[in-house]
Amino acid sequence: MSSKPIERAVGSFSLRLNLWYSAFFIFTACTLFLLAYFILASSIQQSININRQSEIGISAMLSGRYRIRTCDSRRVKPVLYH
Repeated sequence: MSSKPIERAVGSFSLRLNLWYSAFFIFTACTLFLLAYFILASSIQQSININRQSEIGISAMLSGRYRIRTCDSRRVKPVLYH
């Protein structure tokens, strides 16, 4: 006789509905967490790549591999406005 309430509780609709809701909530929470994690990781990786590229460009300019092109005033004819 003591097992009858347990059997009734296991088969009840409200218990099954609560289990479905909790499973859905856990699945949704995990999915949103993973989505936020990958977006944040991608953003940080992109920021790191931009910083590395700018550091490489600055070091290349300082080492003399690339020269900044400047305007040569002898080759450029001045424009006079009336």
